[in-house]
Amino acid sequence: MKNKAILPLRPTLACAALLTTSFLLGCEAKPVHVPTPTAVQIQALATKTKAQLVLVQGGEFQMGDFGEIHSADKLPYTSEPYDGPLHKVMLSDFSISKYKVTLSDYDIYASANGLPLPYQAPDVVADDPTLRAHPQSPLFPVGVNWQDALGYCHWIGKQIGQAMDLPTESEWEYAARARGRFLVYATDNGEANLGRNFPSYDQVVKIRGSGSGDLPVGKYPPNSLGLFDMGINGFEWTNDWYAEDYYARSPAKDPHGPDSGTKKVVRGIDNGVDLPAKTFERSAREQELVNSKKNATNAGYGFRCVTRQK
Repeated sequence: MKNKAILPLRPTLACAALLTTSFLLGCEAKPVHVPTPTAVQIQALATKTKAQLVLVQGGEFQMGDFGEIHSADKLPYTSEPYDGPLHKVMLSDFSISKYKVTLSDYDIYASANGLPLPYQAPDVVADDPTLRAHPQSPLFPVGVNWQDALGYCHWIGKQIGQAMDLPTESEWEYAARARGRFLVYATDNGEANLGRNFPSYDQVVKIRGSGSGDLPVGKYPPNSLGLFDMGINGFEWTNDWYAEDYYARSPAKDPHGPDSGTKKVVRGIDNGVDLPAKTFERSAREQELVNSKKNATNAGYGFRCVTRQK
């Protein structure tokens, strides 16, 4: 595993005896306290972040469900109307993180800025606090709302001396498709090979104790650009507002989504082992996620950051 946790998190001593790779059995998770990080720890995170940026050379590609020009029957790969129409996009160079931001990465940011730690706010969903007790939790992709994801990117950008942001929807797809190639899945071979380049049920159970949930980042082969977990291991926020008809009116040069909206575009797929998300599949979520009682929850989706070439 290349992505080392800077602040390892340990379960409480009361729970430690019950922790195995099959996870917690009847042990109540305790709140975690992360000390304010030192300048050395922040610099280590900045150094790691900069080293893990992958340059994506810009270019032109056909964005959206490309089944009509690529599949054997010349039909769309999905029945979702919002994955099209296929349209030309021209992108400038940018760099994107090879990994989703991890829980240990985000803890440094939250603690350094006096923000609530993920999964510990008053209104989190019931089973989220137990995630922190898992021995591999520092390497799980963090789940936060859109604003918190954006805040992290802006902050870590200041630490590395570069403006950082969430990727646009078009940047995410272009990178997932290894510079716009006709790849249905963002895997090492463009295919979905269960248990080899995306997780099987048994593999998830071995780590999580059940057939669903986050896995440590980087466990499966990256795409040909060296980007891990694009289309697996949870949804990812993008910077764009969502509009069902945006593709029909999108500008060709460096599109940034509609000027306003009520939901943000997310890419990827919820945690599961059925199939990875297709590279062009798109969904939308409210910026501030809410639970069943319509209260704000600190549960959320993963993300990675980008820098754009000037």
